[in-house]
Amino acid sequence: DIVLMDMQMPVMDGPQATREIRKLNSDRARVPIIALTADIIATHRADYFASGVNAIVGKPVDWTELSDEMERQLAKAGGVKSRLPAEPDQAKISVVDKSADTPEAAILDELALEALADAIGRDVLAPMLTTFSTNMHTYRQDLAIAVKADDFKQAKRTAHALKGLCAQFGARRTSELAKFIEMEAGSLADVVPILPDLTQTVDATEKALTAYRAKVAKKQ
Repeated sequence: DIVLMDMQMPVMDGPQATREIRKLNSDRARVPIIALTADIIATHRADYFASGVNAIVGKPVDWTELSDEMERQLAKAGGVKSRLPAEPDQAKISVVDKSADTPEAAILDELALEALADAIGRDVLAPMLTTFSTNMHTYRQDLAIAVKADDFKQAKRTAHALKGLCAQFGARRTSELAKFIEMEAGSLADVVPILPDLTQTVDATEKALTAYRAKVAKKQ
């Protein structure tokens, strides 16, 4: 019914995948495609629309915004009756980096987790937090492995994945460190000094996550 398309993917990125879908010789070529991206550069966003996406939703994802956009696009495609205007209010569209709106990025933004809980339910969020924790540690380890293997390109890709994952779950400090590696590091020499801080921050995030779970359990 609808495609949520990550714009930054290895091998085949989102714009290329979108163009391939639009080339299909069937009704599937017209499936609504919503781009998900943290990219706020206007020219890049114009390129995404040119590739054939129907809408863009920023990352880390605001669940209400995504839900509304899905409803809007499905209504256009004739799938559901929408309660929303045909197009979003342009005055409400913001192109800010939602992962860094505080002077000092927090280890764990509990407000972000509460917003997730409100959007999807605590029963759904609980196992997602377990998966988040596992993946966070895995990406951190994979980043260290890439550095040891002298693979700068893979280090950047892993940092991109870690950045998006942590931003979505409110692990802002870890997300900011990963963002620096992805966007600012010019070589592995820039990455190596960050790894100890990244490891400490991931461990601190894990402790904060454990404390958050305990707090939620106590309230219940």
